[in-house]
Amino acid sequence: MRVKGSHLKQPLNDIILRGYPENSGPFEGPDAVEKFHTTCGIEIDNKKEIVFTHADLLSSNIMLTPGPLPRVAAIIDWEQAGWYPEYWEYCKVKRMNQFPEPLHTEWVENYVPMMLKPADEYTIYWTFVAYALARAF
Repeated sequence: MRVKGSHLKQPLNDIILRGYPENSGPFEGPDAVEKFHTTCGIEIDNKKEIVFTHADLLSSNIMLTPGPLPRVAAIIDWEQAGWYPEYWEYCKVKRMNQFPEPLHTEWVENYVPMMLKPADEYTIYWTFVAYALARAF
């Protein structure tokens, strides 16, 4: 059975969904992504996998070891984590500007692809942005 929601089958806790409990699930069954997309009015291919994701993977939540060759020591702030469609983390990282330009562009273009598979700009990312903007994000 596929479940899309926070851990322990709780509603999703993403900041974009706060204030919209009807969009937060959890959504269960083999068509969990389709149920989520339909409920939220997101027009993205429903054949996306559901993956456990941090949902707030900003650089400020990635702790590095000191020194000339830093490594990831920890990832903190798991409050929004849950089971989301595979594109969610990438779109959130790209959308949530944590740096002034051009640092944000450098972060998204040079570092994010080391961690996450980019989502298609036209069919996924801009659809996600439209959904986020409708909720003031």
